[in-house]
Amino acid sequence: MNKENAARPDGRRARSDRSRNAIATAMLELIVEGTPHPSARQAAERAGVSPRLVFHHFKDMEALYGRLMTLQSERLRPLMEMDMALHAPFEERLSVFADHRVTILEFISPIRKVIIGTEVTSPVIAAELDLFREIKRKQAAAVFAPELSRLTAEEAGLAASALQLATSWSAWHSLRHHQKLPLEKAETVLIQMIRSILKMP
Repeated sequence: MNKENAARPDGRRARSDRSRNAIATAMLELIVEGTPHPSARQAAERAGVSPRLVFHHFKDMEALYGRLMTLQSERLRPLMEMDMALHAPFEERLSVFADHRVTILEFISPIRKVIIGTEVTSPVIAAELDLFREIKRKQAAAVFAPELSRLTAEEAGLAASALQLATSWSAWHSLRHHQKLPLEKAETVLIQMIRSILKMP
């Protein structure tokens, strides 16, 4: 086999990956722009490919959403970094943490609204969300370690669970969507919940 023939499978794979990413990116962009459940045809049109290619590259919509979640995670990863001195005073840590968490929650909201019912039936989506929750849990525990350390072991465990809930997307969605609070007021409620959980004035 000459070098040209050996390179063809890799070339086809690369083209296939580009097409899959283009379709998933198109779907992601449509959702962020306000189309809650884009069709395969809409994604194909945005990606500049034939609609029949969507299900050539993805066996079903769940497979397409799986790739979409991978792309979303790649976009989210840099945003998860938080520039904060963990030995800073509580008020400074609280302010930076709240601003950072609100930015993340607002960023993920368009996608989370769409996949809110699919976690139960999709192992791929469930795994991605579980990983993200664990990252957020560890982040909150690290930021508020000094306050948690002042509590008994049992109290600290309960507080960590309460922190995870209070700073979750589900709680944020309730504040923003169900209670229809503007961003600033929703963040104020978030801060108040954190203070209460950590027994801070």
